[in-house]
Order: sequence, then C-alpha cells, then structure tokens
Amino acid sequence: LNKKSKKISRKEAEKRKRSSK
Repeated sequence: LNKKSKKISRKEAEKRKRSSK
C-alpha cells in the first residue's frame, strides 16, 4: 500500500504541476 500510495502521489503531483502551468 505504501508503495502504491507513493506512486499515486507522484502521479498526482505531476498532473497538478502540468495543470498549474
């Protein structure tokens, strides 16, 4: 779960960064 959570967090962070641009 921890590994999956980290992966999701990373993907979400990238999506938010792209959306912010």
